[in-house]
Formats: sequence, structure tokens, C-alpha cells
Amino acid sequence: PFLLAIREFLESQPTLNPGISHKLTYYRLLEGFSPEEIGIMRKLALSTIEGHLIKLPSENYPLDLNSYIGKREIEMMLAEPDIHRKDITLQYLYEKWHGSFSYFQIRLFLTYIKKRNH
Repeated sequence: PFLLAIREFLESQPTLNPGISHKLTYYRLLEGFSPEEIGIMRKLALSTIEGHLIKLPSENYPLDLNSYIGKREIEMMLAEPDIHRKDITLQYLYEKWHGSFSYFQIRLFLTYIKKRNH
């Protein structure tokens, strides 16, 4: 209960603790809340929560890619030879895939590819 109170306080004061907001989002995910629910709870836009999710893998927080992109879709994305180009843009991939994936899904996928290649 005490730690819950601390977390709830931190969530209500995002400007007091820059740099931990994505971690608070992660802990809500562990509790079983969806990104949409977390956004409502934390009074943050869904795009902000999605930004937190994209940041997590680069800081070694485990995030199941399959929760946001299906296995067949991941295979399709992996088959794209351009994903390894340094100058690739989200818009290019979005248009190449004819809007089949959201910008969030593309960003998350690219984060995983980058982490896997390092």
C-alpha cells in the first residue's frame, strides 16, 4: 500500500520526476493494464504511452512485441530489405506497407531490430 501511494503520487506529478514516466507506464503494464487504460489513469495521451513503450526495450525492460504486432506481421516486416537502412523513415515504411501498420507499430518494430542488431 505504501509503495502504491508513492507510485500514484509520482504519476500525478510527472514534471517533478522527468525520466521515470516510462517506468511508471511499465509497472502499470505489469499490473495488466492496456496502453489505453494507462493513458486514462495517468491522464496522458495514448501517443505518450506508446512513446513510453518504444523507449522500454532500449533500457532493457522486457516488452512482448507480439502483444502489439502479430507474428505474421512481424515476419512480413522482417522480410522488408529496407529496414536495415540507416536513412529509413517511418513515413517511407508506412507508405511502402500501405498503412497496414500504425506508426507506433513501425517505431516499436524498428526499436526491436536496432536492439537485436547491437
